[in-house]
Amino acid sequence: MNVRNELKSIISKQGKTFKKVCEAVADKTNNPKFNSNNLSTKISRKTISIKDAELILNELGYKIAFVKA
Repeated sequence: MNVRNELKSIISKQGKTFKKVCEAVADKTNNPKFNSNNLSTKISRKTISIKDAELILNELGYKIAFVKA
């Protein structure tokens, strides 16, 4: 699974931009460091935390689920 591609797909399906989603999360969490530049870097380096991904997905109405294969 490629987190970057999955997030981009979910965001674009909802007609939003990554930057706008990050801004909304930053406003809700009162965390100015939660911005698209920092998160893009984390995603590129493959160091994004589950918490960061969860915050983005919650903003989009999704949740993370661990399912036994």
